[in-house]
Amino acid sequence: MTILIPNAFIYGALLSIVLAIVMIISFGIAPDMWVGDYPADIKEKYGDMSDRAKRYRPLVAFLFFGSIFVITALSISKLRLDTQGQVGFWSYLLSTFIVLMVFNLFDLLIIDWLIFVAIQPKDVILPGTEGMAGYKNYWFHFRGFLIGIGFSGGGALVLSVIAMVVITACRAEISNVGAVCLTIRGPCRLHSQADIATIFLDQDHVRQGFRCGSLRLFSKSTKSIFRLSSTLNSLASTKGQS
Repeated sequence: MTILIPNAFIYGALLSIVLAIVMIISFGIAPDMWVGDYPADIKEKYGDMSDRAKRYRPLVAFLFFGSIFVITALSISKLRLDTQGQVGFWSYLLSTFIVLMVFNLFDLLIIDWLIFVAIQPKDVILPGTEGMAGYKNYWFHFRGFLIGIGFSGGGALVLSVIAMVVITACRAEISNVGAVCLTIRGPCRLHSQADIATIFLDQDHVRQGFRCGSLRLFSKSTKSIFRLSSTLNSLASTKGQS
């Protein structure tokens, strides 16, 4: 716990910063891209998002959920590295849940309550909806935060299962083939079966083995993002409509 919690908070803060940047960029492209996440009265008054927003929304969704995949993978990789692999599924689950919840809290306190409700920069005010009561609806955003707790739990479960599968597969490959690390360029070091026991006692090789799991996790995550981004995007819209 002394390693897990600080590590999760650091990567949660990193995730919050990255996703905030993605959101700022998206507002610069087409603010109504997020109309589905606005309070009901504003959403009803404004109507459907523009064609420009519809065109760029899949790209923003890819960046948004892709950042979640990559940063949570980094957090798990760092956790395994710092603990020399002495962690398992439940540690992955708790760590990933904390990472996602840090962003969920950041979203509520900074993005929703401070910026959207209190400061209200002109970019968040959709044309034709100026002065509507929804812009001061603190409860709407708190309810979204509560829903976000469920999304964080479900997302943490899915990501932890993926991490466990990838790490287990990597371990099996190391054991069966004697490959300690695979990089994008190809095998960087190979050993005979007789050397496997020695490999896992050597700190440098342990670190290389963890990098193997990280690279594979990044690879599988990237391939999954294209298939999952549309589904996750729809779920995010459902959250805003609740």
